Amino acid sequence: MNYPLIPVTIALVMGILSADILQTGFTAHALLVSIFLAATLIIFRWRREFVYIPVLAASFFLGAARHELEEQNQPAPLFLDYFIRDIKIHGTVSSCELPASGNLSFSVKLDSVTGNGKTFFSGSTLLVSMYEDSSKKYNGLKQVKPGDKVVLPGNYYRLRSQANPYAFDEEFYYRNQGYAGRFRVTKPDSAVITGGSGYYYERMVHQVRKSSDSLLNSTFSADTYALLRGLLLADRSEIDIQTRKEFRDAGVIHVLAVSGLHMGFIAFLFSLIFTRLGLVKRDIGTIAGVIFFLAVTGFVITATRAGIMIILYLIGRIWQKDPDPVHTVFTAAMLILLWNPFEIYTAGFQLSFSAVLGILFYIKPLGDTFRVYKIKSSFLKATADLMLVSAAAQAGIFPFLLYHFGSVSLISPLSNLIVIPLTALIMSGGLLSAFLAVISGGTILFTADATEFLNSLLTGSAAFFAGAGFMIWKVEQISVPLILLFMGLAWLIRYWLTAEEMRYQVRIILTLLTMSSVFFIARNSGSIFEQGKLDVLFLDVGQGDAVLVSTPGGEKWLIDGGMLNKFSSAGEYRIMPFLERTMIDRIDYALLSHYDSDHYGGIAVLLKEGRIGTLIMPPEEPGEGSDDALRNLALINNTRIITATDTVIHSGGAAFCLMTPPGELPADEKKSNERSISLKLVYGKTAFLFTGDAPVKTERNLVEKFGGFLDADIFKAGHHGSKSSTGVEILAAASPEYVVFSSSPGNRYNHPADEVLQRVKDAGSMIARTDREGAQLFTSDGSKVHKRVWK
Repeated sequence: MNYPLIPVTIALVMGILSADILQTGFTAHALLVSIFLAATLIIFRWRREFVYIPVLAASFFLGAARHELEEQNQPAPLFLDYFIRDIKIHGTVSSCELPASGNLSFSVKLDSVTGNGKTFFSGSTLLVSMYEDSSKKYNGLKQVKPGDKVVLPGNYYRLRSQANPYAFDEEFYYRNQGYAGRFRVTKPDSAVITGGSGYYYERMVHQVRKSSDSLLNSTFSADTYALLRGLLLADRSEIDIQTRKEFRDAGVIHVLAVSGLHMGFIAFLFSLIFTRLGLVKRDIGTIAGVIFFLAVTGFVITATRAGIMIILYLIGRIWQKDPDPVHTVFTAAMLILLWNPFEIYTAGFQLSFSAVLGILFYIKPLGDTFRVYKIKSSFLKATADLMLVSAAAQAGIFPFLLYHFGSVSLISPLSNLIVIPLTALIMSGGLLSAFLAVISGGTILFTADATEFLNSLLTGSAAFFAGAGFMIWKVEQISVPLILLFMGLAWLIRYWLTAEEMRYQVRIILTLLTMSSVFFIARNSGSIFEQGKLDVLFLDVGQGDAVLVSTPGGEKWLIDGGMLNKFSSAGEYRIMPFLERTMIDRIDYALLSHYDSDHYGGIAVLLKEGRIGTLIMPPEEPGEGSDDALRNLALINNTRIITATDTVIHSGGAAFCLMTPPGELPADEKKSNERSISLKLVYGKTAFLFTGDAPVKTERNLVEKFGGFLDADIFKAGHHGSKSSTGVEILAAASPEYVVFSSSPGNRYNHPADEVLQRVKDAGSMIARTDREGAQLFTSDGSKVHKRVWK
């Protein structure tokens, strides 16, 4: 075979996937590997032409065995509870992240844990973090380094799976890195830090990264520093969310993560440095340079994947003089999967290898079809080549982009033509400026200023291309079978491009028709919301409320919008990403129950974006800052304002029944919670009830005023489960099947309160909680409501 490692690697992948599905166990797979390896040796001595059959079988079962072994080695949660308050951890710092604005993170290998007068020993690793504000300073923790012994007071948080549909899976990501949970330091002034021994390599790498970060920070402006920190140190934490969004929409988000592009450029730089040493010594020096840069990045996995491919290629060039790039790619994939088989499930692995394979398999057919090799101008040919490389990579990653991110930028071949050279120049300028600053003892203004100018061109270009929103192809969700179908169609496209017996024009037409079918299938691939039914999604926005309603007629409502403060923005980080993934461009109605920041935050963000058609607000409260601010935002963005009264709004086939607090409130009770607007959502024979943060007294007044009308299938617990809400009267009147609690794990208010949970159980209702289970999704067909599992 021309590419013997391709089927071997594919067999390894199939073994990993089968182990995940069948769960047959490590011992059985290890035994089968041994049997087929023995068969390989026997057949090799007997009939060599058949030796490939047991080799493939051995590779398959090796993948399965490796998956089962890695599954067994995954860390278990330190505690089964989702949150443990006021404990102390004793251990050794094993790694440190670069300090970010207002946040500090590092890993601690535990020796023991103390809490409630008890101590137990553990060898688990926790991800430790601390947020700095005016009352809590980092103290000496900012100087912590690998090898230090620490005693830290704080709270434990169990790792959670996806909080909302299509959101980041914290549990999978951090368990794959060896963490047994998260720990937040609450009293840094009580922390004890002492110097330790060991971890010499980790300490050296951390010091290099920290010094490099400090040098970049002192040399460049905040925006350029943030970008260079991402490009050179693989830390994107300082890049603001708007910049990331623009790079994503322009189809160039990949330049912000150190990966193949950056590693290739670094390898090129080192090959230039060592070019006079001869071919072999040059490649050896380049390998050493690539490994050094990987260490500077902290061996972040995206860079490591690319680094392995480059190193294997260079080793092959030293050994064979003309290594095969396809073999190199599959060898790298095989080594990475043997090291950690769970990498196969990550977006980074899939995108990295599909991009490289896309380039390898498509670049020549595309070049031949569009006849770029006949271009005489060197500049035009280089430009065409770069666009074709980008298009070929895009063809490879297309189905995986849709699966993980729900969008593909069709303008990316053009945007990459501008952005990739600028990125290379900025990396060069950053490295040169930092080097000159070190040897001269100060900032070299010319190179730094040039880099600043290039950064303005880069971000401006990304913003310009991101403005071409019509060139962004979006889908909500696609299945694994559809990905396989897309891959099959991709091979069909390659066949059309290489079918020399066909006329040039026919090949192009068939290719375009096949691509059109791919886009059509992707566009109609499905949604989390069921068409023609009422869907109510209680989003997990942490400590706050946000409920998204999709009516049978397709109109969208948002009931409250989560928290907005300097540490948290539910609108930016929870609600907006979900709306963009589900292609909801506009909220038809937004209802604000009352003026607390954990309810209006996301609504304020959506108003700024011009995404709300009509805003329903509580009666105006002159002098209330949030009231005035929201009304001004609505006015600026042409959002209609309705003041809530006892009325019914018919929308999309459902009825939204607004209920204001009964009677005139006494002067001492005119607080925001008491003024909460209540809502009963009715569709057919089913209903949902929302009471904001209304306390028990207001609930009683509602029961007196509306009585049996409050009956509902689903009731959102008042005030996130506070003991001052969700009283026995409202539970009796509503008699809900489910009561939904919306709060964050380990919140300082202890929501939901144990006594409220007991009230709900005593009322015979089932409990759904966002703090433990993530977002809660209910669907009504007008006759019955059922709770749907979306994970």
